[in-house]
Amino acid sequence: KKDALKDRVVAVGDARATLRDAIHSATFDTAALDAAVDALAAAEGDLARQRAAIYQDFRSVLTAAQLEELEQLKAQRETRRESRRERFSGG
Repeated sequence: KKDALKDRVVAVGDARATLRDAIHSATFDTAALDAAVDALAAAEGDLARQRAAIYQDFRSVLTAAQLEELEQLKAQRETRRESRRERFSGG
């Protein structure tokens, strides 16, 4: 799964580069831009599915106490994320 994840991360990077090239092209090509957007969306979707599968495999070996700790860590991370969001949005 590690190699599959690495391949998907590389695919996302490549798709982002292709999109960047399409955006900054000297001539505007709607079809090329749309294809690049679609390719990036597909690559990110594949990566998200792979990450979700790995996360579920990871969770499956945790004890109840470890799962509880994991949930606490996730809540702390979300609190920090919200705090940053408020700082950057001026709220």
